[in-house]
Parts: sequence; structure tokens; C-alpha cells
Amino acid sequence: MLLAGSIEVYLPAASGGRGKRLDVFEAGRTFGEMGFIDGSARSADVVALEPCTYRALDRNLYERMGRERPAI
Repeated sequence: MLLAGSIEVYLPAASGGRGKRLDVFEAGRTFGEMGFIDGSARSADVVALEPCTYRALDRNLYERMGRERPAI
């Protein structure tokens, strides 16, 4: 989860450089969750547009939350 700052989300170009810009995320948004949840390959890249603060959820905490608070 992005706590402060902003990031640009983009699809990589076939040539390996930056490709199509998809969106800009501001504080409060989450990113990277689909690959984390279902193990799929990453579909987009992100680049910080300014200094950012974020909180990462690791697999152990995710599984513990699922057991202890399944409604989340």
C-alpha cells in the first residue's frame, strides 16, 4: 500500500523500455496484489514520481491474516 507520494504504473515496451502509461497512483492505493495473491507474472511496472512511503505485506503475514481474520 502506498502511504505517501505517487507512482506511475506502466506497461513495459516490447523493446524493453518504458511503454504505455496506465495510471498514476496516489497515497492510499495498493499495487502488486494480483501477482502476490495468485502467483501470476507481473503485468506492469511502477516508478516513483516523488519520494514515497509504502507498506509491504509479506506472505507469512498475509496467511496469518487469512486464518485469524478471514473477513478481511
